Amino acid sequence: MRKFKTIILFLGISLLIPNITKAQDKIKLGVYDLTTLGIDNEKAKILTGILRQRIFSTGKYDLLAEEDMKTILKNLGLKQQLNYQDSEDSIIAELAQSLGIDQMITGAIGKMGNICILDLRLVDAKKAKTINIINKQCLYDDQEIINTATQSILELVGTKTSYLPPQVEPEISWEEMMQKRVIVEKSKEGEVLRNKTVHLTETVKKNLGQKARDFLTLCGRVGPFDKISENSFTVENLTPEIVSFPVLKILDESGKTFKKILLGQVVDSSIDESNYTYFQRTRTSKPKEIYISDIERSREISHFVIIMAVPLFDSDNKKSGLLVAEWKPDELFDIFTSYAEQEGEACMIDFNGIVLMSSKKDNMLSDLHKNSTLSKKRVLMKMENGLSSWDLFQEKKKAYIFAFHPYMEMRWSIGIIKQIE
Repeated sequence: MRKFKTIILFLGISLLIPNITKAQDKIKLGVYDLTTLGIDNEKAKILTGILRQRIFSTGKYDLLAEEDMKTILKNLGLKQQLNYQDSEDSIIAELAQSLGIDQMITGAIGKMGNICILDLRLVDAKKAKTINIINKQCLYDDQEIINTATQSILELVGTKTSYLPPQVEPEISWEEMMQKRVIVEKSKEGEVLRNKTVHLTETVKKNLGQKARDFLTLCGRVGPFDKISENSFTVENLTPEIVSFPVLKILDESGKTFKKILLGQVVDSSIDESNYTYFQRTRTSKPKEIYISDIERSREISHFVIIMAVPLFDSDNKKSGLLVAEWKPDELFDIFTSYAEQEGEACMIDFNGIVLMSSKKDNMLSDLHKNSTLSKKRVLMKMENGLSSWDLFQEKKKAYIFAFHPYMEMRWSIGIIKQIE
């Protein structure tokens, strides 16, 4: 009997050991204040506080005290003023190591039209390398920003979440919506609007295609990688293309910045960009095969951009580097705005239902994933299969036609929204 009690006691102690070990193995983490692009700094600070609280609630991390964070911020600013050539991640990692931090979270939040773009990064302080990057877009609405940021921070640190976006309850009865659908079908108004999205999509394709051709022309002016010199990669030699691309840079085969022109000025830089998406996605690209990104926050300038990248080859036709350019998509926004003055609201959405660009500040569509009255599965399935179509949705007791045409190469859809009586 005594032996049995001893075994139970031993098992009880052993069951406690994993909990003790787990508590001791918590990762020491610092959360860097979100930088802002077109958003109030106070709002960004409040959001940073919410993110800190959400991370703490996972039980996986010991968070660095805010006073220590202020020390890092102060030293970071000092180092940048001294013109350090290291990347921001490297500087942050160096300062974080001095405080015994394992990982750091950095990021930015910005606004483009009525869209909020959130960019978060998890940095390994010991290796000075980015572990994970999360880029999300949502409607510029306080609650939507908080929901998106909460989901993003959990994805960033690898914590599963059961988050579900809030559902909108129908305000128009199903029978009334069906009656409106019949009217739209008989009048062919939905089909007419769909045809207009086809035309608008072709206009967007033409504009983006011209920029791609400009970029390839620029690539030809740069020349073979082994022939690039101080005389060839200059503002004068690359005009007029350089006007269209405020950021131009050449990366070597390893992904390090070889040369850079930033806002018309040649800049010395040696940042490792090998973990950036455009470098990873062009590893096996062929000559003149262009990578084009979604709309995202620039790491170089305070603006949202579309990034283009094409491989560079040497005189022996061996891949030796990468030419990267950033383009401000303001021209696309102008196309949408001018078109919408006649037809309603024009927008660009991705195949996940997120609005990337809209011609109106107060976007009627919101996000497809928020609107339960417009079947997400039905619409997105059509987009995935490359089908042009239209559907009905409602917002604040008003009914709208939503017509769309997919841009398969970019996995975007160009849509037009119009209210129906």
